[in-house]
Amino acid sequence: MDQSLLVIVGREVVAELQREMFSFFAVLWVRDEYEQRWRLWVVPRTYKGTREFYKVMSQVLANLRKRSVDLDISDVRPIEPNSTVAIGLRRYGRVRPDFPVRLYSENLEGYYVGEGLLLYHDN
Repeated sequence: MDQSLLVIVGREVVAELQREMFSFFAVLWVRDEYEQRWRLWVVPRTYKGTREFYKVMSQVLANLRKRSVDLDISDVRPIEPNSTVAIGLRRYGRVRPDFPVRLYSENLEGYYVGEGLLLYHDN
């Protein structure tokens, strides 16, 4: 997928998460090295389990489909706020979708990200 399209879709996801009052502190695209597929990672401020996370994300994605944004729930992954990935993202400070940060060969506290696109981060 073209990275400019990732930014456009990512902006829509961030905006819809905010409309749904879902509290999160990071949203990023990460390219899966084995499948060569982009996945959207969302780091909620409080993690109440996968069921609650996917319940909210299903609503967000349903709302986005009404506006012709097609993103499958299988392309979204929750990242727990106390995980090494979330901790490693802290070094980027404040990031907003209008000025995403490209990630190349990043070591996020021991988790390797070959290619990614940080769309939103707020400590």
